[in-house]
Amino acid sequence: MQAIEVTEFGDDEVLTRVEHERPEPGPGEVLIDVEAAGVNFADVMQRRGHYHGGPQPSYVPGMEAAGTIAAVGNGAEREVGERVVAMVGRGAYAEYVTAPALALFDVPESMSFAEAAGFPVQFLTAHHCLHDWGELDADESSSSTPPRAGSAPRLSS
Repeated sequence: MQAIEVTEFGDDEVLTRVEHERPEPGPGEVLIDVEAAGVNFADVMQRRGHYHGGPQPSYVPGMEAAGTIAAVGNGAEREVGERVVAMVGRGAYAEYVTAPALALFDVPESMSFAEAAGFPVQFLTAHHCLHDWGELDADESSSSTPPRAGSAPRLSS
């Protein structure tokens, strides 16, 4: 399968297309056929080497992936073909990535995979900032500009 790998710390020129073995889901995991991956500030900072506790090169970046379930590991109560998004921590910049079945969100047909890929990190971060740090109550609204989800399209040959 194709993946994007960070070969050394730096700007986007350190992103390299590589071939990797297709992962297999372990117990309680699923394999996601990635249609879109979130592109986050944390991904950029990790790639530049400015993220405390971040990965060391070489690694496949990408914290969140949206797509369809391609395979199901033992004990994972999901079905092949389901539309899902997951926060995977690392590895979403690839054609396939594994994720714990219990960490998946279902993606409705009305939502694109690109929109879904911005949900786990970007949307939940914005929600947390507004409601926890900003103390926004349920009957209040915010006049700030909402964050835009960044996503990368499916890798193809």
